[in-house]
Amino acid sequence: MLVVLQCSVNNILCHNQNLKEEMLALKLSVDTQGREFQKMKESVERITKENESLKNELLLAKGKLKEQKEEMQSLWSSLDDLEQYTRKNSLEIA
Repeated sequence: MLVVLQCSVNNILCHNQNLKEEMLALKLSVDTQGREFQKMKESVERITKENESLKNELLLAKGKLKEQKEEMQSLWSSLDDLEQYTRKNSLEIA
């Protein structure tokens, strides 16, 4: 009976050792995934900040473009007025 008990204890110890090795492997895997998750989180935060910065730049560029379009319309209108004024006293003989 003592031999059977020792055999059972040895089997339990062997199984326990296998479980320890599996648990260490799982711990290592979880730690690795945690580090990868942290890197991705930092990357997403960096990209989000960069995206906000680019949005602000785009809004500024759109504002400048709108101002330039308005100025261009004003200049075209002034040019048209000047052309009309120069033809005011012109005489056309046919």
